[in-house]
Amino acid sequence: MGDYGSTVVGIDLGTTYSRVAVWRNNCVTVIPNENGNLHTPSCVAFTDTGILIGDAAKDHASEYPTNTISNIKRVLEISFSDPSMQSGTKHWQFKVVGGDLKNKPKIVVNGNGKEEKLEPEEVVSLLFAQLKENAENYLGCKVKNAVVTVPASFNNSQREAMKEATYMAGLSVVLLEEPIATLLAYGLEKEDEDNLGERNMLVFDFGGGSLDVSVVSTQGGDMKVKAIIEDTDLGGEYFDDNLAKYCQLELMVDADQNAEVLGRLRAVAERAKFILSSGDQSSAQTSSLVDEVGWEDSFTLVMLERMNQYQFQPCIDLVVQCLKDACVKKSQIDDVIIVGGLSNIPRVQELLQSFFEGKELCKSIQLDEVMVHGAAIQAAMLSEEHFEKNIEETETTTETFDDVDDNSSHSVLEWENSDGHTHTSIIPPQWDSNPCTLKEMLVPQPLRYDSVGMRS
Repeated sequence: MGDYGSTVVGIDLGTTYSRVAVWRNNCVTVIPNENGNLHTPSCVAFTDTGILIGDAAKDHASEYPTNTISNIKRVLEISFSDPSMQSGTKHWQFKVVGGDLKNKPKIVVNGNGKEEKLEPEEVVSLLFAQLKENAENYLGCKVKNAVVTVPASFNNSQREAMKEATYMAGLSVVLLEEPIATLLAYGLEKEDEDNLGERNMLVFDFGGGSLDVSVVSTQGGDMKVKAIIEDTDLGGEYFDDNLAKYCQLELMVDADQNAEVLGRLRAVAERAKFILSSGDQSSAQTSSLVDEVGWEDSFTLVMLERMNQYQFQPCIDLVVQCLKDACVKKSQIDDVIIVGGLSNIPRVQELLQSFFEGKELCKSIQLDEVMVHGAAIQAAMLSEEHFEKNIEETETTTETFDDVDDNSSHSVLEWENSDGHTHTSIIPPQWDSNPCTLKEMLVPQPLRYDSVGMRS
């Protein structure tokens, strides 16, 4: 069957940044991109000469503000009239329109004087293709299989859309819910294997696109998501907006009337926030911002917290609501795990610790790498190397997973929760005891894009 373990990677497609990792030498290695960065911007830019993905797209975002697509994960299989969609369009410079009779959104891009409307899955597939290429360059072998994290709040349609995007990129995938990935990253699913009692964990994921809070229980090694709540109005892009508005006041310019200037300001703000979320001071500099005049300013952590002071208490309100939905008291929470770049902000950690009466927070793993760690660990569990004792059980299923070609259908186990959520796995997920069904899934021919309107 070949070196199966070397070709299964873990992917975390984040709202603002994405990562790919692999299990090697008994540890997780986050794979760098072509520029040596461990994170790749979840960003695609369409130009007259071609398509830019990741770092290149982000670096040129101010040149192509309306043709640079970000936050694309939030557009997957959601109605154009959905409140979260309408809220997002107020912050995005690219254009989203209602598509078909189901009001499915489409992304509008322009190139070579031609307008085209793209399906969100098509744009997401380009990000997966880039991450796949990064992994292949690093590992020195073809990568066809991956474990991909998805928000626990994703419905079946959104999960199918995510899988469709991976298939377009030439990947066969296993979907892993983000709260479960978090527990796998910290090994918390193993802590009570010999303990018949139930343990409750709260996962606080404060990322670029939203705040997601979930309560996950473990018992005897089994894991179950008890409750999940999401607020797309508390993500990092709102911090970016506030910093950008500060920059506008400093420059005394109405950037809202100039897409390129606004793009530059938002790039400065996002970069400052990114640095501040893991440090104490950020110096942001840009050239030719307005009338060929350069500009430089410094931002401090105190400034960031003051500008966004009204964003913090709603975070705790969301925690309260999640506990209520899970029917769990805060005194029954055994571990609090923080994830996402914004969870680095000291004020956020102070409020959480205060709410949980001084409980230590789980934060030993780089906060924006937790999800991809969990995905890589799950990927290793699907390999021969990591699952030698269960080789007879995995032999049948991994054969079909490993040997699939671009035009063939293959079988995977698809598990549906009692709440309607679907888990897809090569082996029965230990956190779900509900009945499963075996479904056939078709892997389409990967799409290749040369330029806008040109697909081969």
